[in-house]
Amino acid sequence: MTGMEDGLPLMHRRLRNAWTVVHVVLVLAGALALVVWGATDSNAERLWAQFWGSLLELQYRVSSLISWPWPWND
Repeated sequence: MTGMEDGLPLMHRRLRNAWTVVHVVLVLAGALALVVWGATDSNAERLWAQFWGSLLELQYRVSSLISWPWPWND
């Protein structure tokens, strides 16, 4: 059969390869944009500090909701 490879049309393989290339380029562009944004004006550091503070606040709230079956503050 002409125009077939491994039981699939050649156009299918070409489109799949083209999409793979486009997808890799988009992911790399997004990663680069994220790195550039994070390096600009300490954005990543501020984001991490805010995330860490929120996580510790959530941990405190959850721990205060759970009552221990034994007295620990005597």
